[in-house]
Amino acid sequence: EKRRIEAMEQDFKKLITISQAVDMKLEQVTSSSDTLQEIQARIRELEEIEEETLQKYERIEMKQHILDTTTEGVDKNFAALENLEKDIKSVENQLASLPNQIDRLQKRIEGLSANKEKADKAADQIAKLEPILVDLEERLDSMQKAREWLARTETRLEDINRQAQEQVKLLGTLLKDGNQSRKREKGAPPMGVREMVTRLANQGWSVQQISQATKLSVGEVELILELLPKK
Repeated sequence: EKRRIEAMEQDFKKLITISQAVDMKLEQVTSSSDTLQEIQARIRELEEIEEETLQKYERIEMKQHILDTTTEGVDKNFAALENLEKDIKSVENQLASLPNQIDRLQKRIEGLSANKEKADKAADQIAKLEPILVDLEERLDSMQKAREWLARTETRLEDINRQAQEQVKLLGTLLKDGNQSRKREKGAPPMGVREMVTRLANQGWSVQQISQATKLSVGEVELILELLPKK
């Protein structure tokens, strides 16, 4: 009976050892399961970030197409302006020689005034020159209007070019700050986000477009715009 009890004690010790080993294995398996769940959560988060990044790149490509079209139009307008400036210079050169021609005609008229017959002929020539002078005056008026139009067009093109550059910088800022917007703390948006909302609103973006671009809710965007100082 004593040997049986000793054998039972040894078996019990073995069972305890096996139980401890099983407990350790269970702890390792539980720790591995928690690690796997954390890794899966990180992978899902990375997939969401990747999807958002692709959407932003698609929006930037659309904006890039608009910017390319605008740049192409600006280049065409500048080429047209250069051609028009060349035409204006050519007309100015022609007009510069006109006073000399008029002086020569006046001298000829004075020389012909002694002879009535010749004077009549000169009068006829002057009468023929009157339509030319009227046409020249009209051309001068049209050239003046063309200059004014050129000045307005150049101002407009400079505004378009500046707005296009601001759009490019703003899109770069949106792409750079897009991933950080998901990790911001709850509460009032940071000053940089409020400035970005203000800039977008000043450039004509709607509340929904600003909300999608900055990852703010529509209510937050409307609140920021309402808190702007009244002009």
